[in-house]
Amino acid sequence: MKVTFLPLCIMPFLVPSTAIADVTLMLGECLRAHVVNGQAMSLSVGDTITLADGEHQLVVNCTRDIGRTREDSFPETSDAFVLRFVASEAELHLQAPAIRTKRELQIFNRDAEFQLTDENGQPVPFDAAVLEKEGFHLFRDYQRELEEFNRTSSSNAVHVSLPGTTTAAGEEAESVPDFSGVESVNQETVRQMLRYWYRQANKNTRKEWKNWIRSSDESP
Repeated sequence: MKVTFLPLCIMPFLVPSTAIADVTLMLGECLRAHVVNGQAMSLSVGDTITLADGEHQLVVNCTRDIGRTREDSFPETSDAFVLRFVASEAELHLQAPAIRTKRELQIFNRDAEFQLTDENGQPVPFDAAVLEKEGFHLFRDYQRELEEFNRTSSSNAVHVSLPGTTTAAGEEAESVPDFSGVESVNQETVRQMLRYWYRQANKNTRKEWKNWIRSSDESP
């Protein structure tokens, strides 16, 4: 059943005016965050993001190995999604469902069935929208795409600056190179080429390729 995402009704949590606390967000299996509150990031499974209390906006996607056997499996990446939520004094965990087939990946791209829960396992309301990108590009500048998205009338768009963000290690956000000039090509042609060369590769090369796709889909 197709899910229709409604605009998020933001209701501030009631906390004492003297309380000072943060929100931590851990990424679950297969997930990667590319932008957090307007800052370019490179965060993957198990990484923890520290956020200030309040409203937040993330760009995330999921990469899973899909195939009939482990030997024939190929890393497939979902659409990129803009997630928007409000949290205060919470330890959050963002998860994606198990995706084993192309059909399940299509359903995930359609329904965005993420799970955002707090430390007690209680669901946290969020709104989700696909970060649309026409055609296929070897590299995506998610930060720039989100800036363009935020100039639209989408209910997920944010038109003000959001609180600062750090990783668990207190690292600063990474800068993203400008690949906007890279020429796009037909997506189906690229898929066929990738699968062809993947089948030509030996076991070690396939393993290296999979590890590279899992670790980064932004840089060569």
